[in-house]
Amino acid sequence: MSQDSFLFWLFFPSGLRPDEEEFLLQSYAKRVRLGAILGVLFMAFSNLPDLYLTPDLFQKLFAIRAVVTVFCLYTIYLLGQPRSIISITWIFYSLMLAGVTVAGLMIYFTGGCSSRWALVSGLVMLIAASVSHLPPRIMVVFSLMGLAGYLIPVVAHGHFSHSPDLTSTHLFFYSAFMVLAVSVSALQHRVTLQIVAEIRRIKDIRGALKIREEELSSKNREIETHRGLALDFDKAQTEFLANISHELRTPLTSILGFSSLLENSGQRLQNNELEMLKKIQSQGMTLLGVIENLVDFSAISNSRLELNLRPVLMNLIIYQVMDALQLEIAAAGHKVRIICSKNDRIVNVDHEWLTQALTHLLSNAIKFTPKGTGILQVGCRDVRDGVEIFVKDNGIGIEPEKQELIFQVFRQGDGSSTRKHGGAGLGLPIVKRIIELHGGSIRVKSEPGQGAEFILTLPLIDSGQAVNQPGNEAILVD
Repeated sequence: MSQDSFLFWLFFPSGLRPDEEEFLLQSYAKRVRLGAILGVLFMAFSNLPDLYLTPDLFQKLFAIRAVVTVFCLYTIYLLGQPRSIISITWIFYSLMLAGVTVAGLMIYFTGGCSSRWALVSGLVMLIAASVSHLPPRIMVVFSLMGLAGYLIPVVAHGHFSHSPDLTSTHLFFYSAFMVLAVSVSALQHRVTLQIVAEIRRIKDIRGALKIREEELSSKNREIETHRGLALDFDKAQTEFLANISHELRTPLTSILGFSSLLENSGQRLQNNELEMLKKIQSQGMTLLGVIENLVDFSAISNSRLELNLRPVLMNLIIYQVMDALQLEIAAAGHKVRIICSKNDRIVNVDHEWLTQALTHLLSNAIKFTPKGTGILQVGCRDVRDGVEIFVKDNGIGIEPEKQELIFQVFRQGDGSSTRKHGGAGLGLPIVKRIIELHGGSIRVKSEPGQGAEFILTLPLIDSGQAVNQPGNEAILVD
């Protein structure tokens, strides 16, 4: 094992990242520098008790302490600059060696195990070891050097054999000091490693958050891009619908007008010619209805559309829609039941658009109910903070999985090319948009083969207002 690897083994546990090693390195440098500062203070104040020694001995010890003090000051200077682990290790060992040497000389020159410094030096080394919180294996070396700093001068002074009890007592205290110092250092070192682990965890979390933030920023940019494209597409779609509706409606109106003139011209037409003329008019009216729906959809898709809201009797709108569709109802052979409360409510709506919504719902009920078998129910009822308008039929019904689909643009319950009932799939989306613009909602209740009930909920202009109507709670219209 190389010197570099060995020194890293002494200081650092395995598995540390470079930034963690750097953190520990800076921490160790600060602690070694603190130990050097304590050494300077010890050298300065240890001169005071030695004033009672002979001048020659005081000068000798003063000279030794002065040299060590200069070395400690130089160590403090060196540790104030960035250092590698190798240089910090040698500085630390040099500092330990200097401290142990001067302590041993002070013990030797002042009486061996009887010296006043015999225990004080151990206590000072305990303090220095406790504030260092270097790795325990380093502190073990420090402890052994401190023990040697006591034993060598005691043996050299000859007190080991002459004063075994005192020497044993000092050795006991030295050992206790060093065990305590190593224990404190191990505890502090463990806390330091826990701090390093917490720093690693925080950095990992920060890195993960940064990556997540970048991903979210990328997603937001992507969403903004798609949103811009969607807005551009919506604008282009609205403009296209408006333009194409105008372009189609003009020639179609002419076709219907000419066919009507031809039918009423008084010219004798054969039966097959009259039949074809009626088909032209029927299909033309169907196509005109699709175009009108496109125009309506284009209008309500405009976010700048403003409703002309005014107080309206709900029953009045229902009766007007019924009157407008009487011929279509009669042609289909259906019966209609109008169910309204005796006290009609006033709703704050756009009369034209709400009439259009109800017309779509009732037209669908007529279309999706087999001819001659239909009983359609139309009416309104009071609910909490609003009024419900319902259109119910006993037609083919809607499958549960398709009940959300039918409110999407250009989608129908039966979207196949062989579907029985025509239409562009705009009626219900138009109704939904109209009701939402009024601050209301629409829902459907249906089972296949059991008919469907569409329910519109609108807020009241004033929950306390009511207008007395004739007592037509239920009217059956053939």
